[in-house]
Amino acid sequence: MPHSAMELIRQRLKSTRRRQNISLALVQLGRWLLSCSLLFMAIGATGVFFNLNETIWKAIFIFWAASVFSITFYLVWRFLAQWQNDRHFMHSIEQRLPELEQRLITSMEFENRDSAGVSQQFVDKLFEDAQAQVEARPLNTAVSFKAARHALGLASVSVAGAVLLLVVSDSFLQASRQLAWP
Repeated sequence: MPHSAMELIRQRLKSTRRRQNISLALVQLGRWLLSCSLLFMAIGATGVFFNLNETIWKAIFIFWAASVFSITFYLVWRFLAQWQNDRHFMHSIEQRLPELEQRLITSMEFENRDSAGVSQQFVDKLFEDAQAQVEARPLNTAVSFKAARHALGLASVSVAGAVLLLVVSDSFLQASRQLAWP
């Protein structure tokens, strides 16, 4: 029974971790869209307000491409930095759901350890108790999509603003063409 109890706990943790990784990826995607669209609008506005020659447009294109690459690299790096190993992930779940009372961490420690000096009944009971606590609490509530909704909402507004500028302003459209094809 202990291994099946631990398998159920691992499945629930895997599902929760998947939700957390999706949320983190959506946050980074929203930040990327927001950053790139704001940069695009700023460069387009520069082209509208200043009469730039072809050489300057080429330099601006190189700056724009390097900036998009840098933004992408930084946000991927941030995503990977927020990636957690199993122990850190369980600690973060335990912090968000204090009613679990360290049951996840303790049960995982006893699963991977030789239980010399500890009765097998104690370990079995610990696994069963951890399973009961995990099943009684929705672990998915430990992961919030609030930051993802916020980042994607801001990105949507920014992208919509850039598209609106392209549709409404001929001078912005011309400056954007100059940026794309210097």
